[in-house]
Amino acid sequence: MSETIEPRKSKERSPNFPFISLDVALQRAQAMYSHERRGGAPTVAVAKHWGYSETSSGFKQTLGALKNYGLLVDEPSSSGRMVRLSDLAVRILLDGRPDSRDRSGLLRQAALTPAVASEVFQRWPEGLPSDHTLTHFLMFDRGFQDDTAVRAAKILRQNEVHVDPASKDDAYDGEDDAPLSEAAAPPVRREGLLDIAQDVVNQLPSYPRASPEPIRSEKVARSEKIIDPNGLDVTITFSGEPSQETYEFLADYIELRLKRLQRKSASGQT
Repeated sequence: MSETIEPRKSKERSPNFPFISLDVALQRAQAMYSHERRGGAPTVAVAKHWGYSETSSGFKQTLGALKNYGLLVDEPSSSGRMVRLSDLAVRILLDGRPDSRDRSGLLRQAALTPAVASEVFQRWPEGLPSDHTLTHFLMFDRGFQDDTAVRAAKILRQNEVHVDPASKDDAYDGEDDAPLSEAAAPPVRREGLLDIAQDVVNQLPSYPRASPEPIRSEKVARSEKIIDPNGLDVTITFSGEPSQETYEFLADYIELRLKRLQRKSASGQT
């Protein structure tokens, strides 16, 4: 199966384009880095890191997407197919400096690496047009099938935040960053705080609201929002760019809270 997004019922293929946003691709790159660092790895191991089988279309599409963004490269090997993170990916992942201009430039480079993305953002340097106009261009000027044009337009708009800094105020919040085809992509290994938090609320009848932290005066770099099954809004705000260690710490905290609630339930307390 092709490593790019394609219509389900069409004999003609759409142009090569990643089927996930750059932010999701970086999450996959981070998962690979946590296991393999800068070294090469067989594709069967990479598939395991991402929660896929090596032969699944979801894995092949994700692999192709990371290559399309320039985040993944083939590693020469005589013992089977090997891949490793590119220098671009490593530099993005390891740059933890707040408001780093270097990292912003690298993110822009990755977002513009797909040929179609580069063409689109050059055509509309002041900002992307309406979804209707963008989809029309992808279909009639670039040869996308209708359904894949809609998907590609959605991904381009998600990636716009990395191309045009002015669009950050209207940045996509990541709530629809699941794979575009449920049949093509099984659930991946849960690495992030949002997935762990969702697991918690799924296992409990209600989830207690934590005491609010004092509002800090410095500029907020990132905010993540989820809604539990009971409609409770949960917002996590970081004063800086969170690292992998930040999420691991929060995951440990949530696990501790869950164990305490389970012990109370076992002892008959409400």
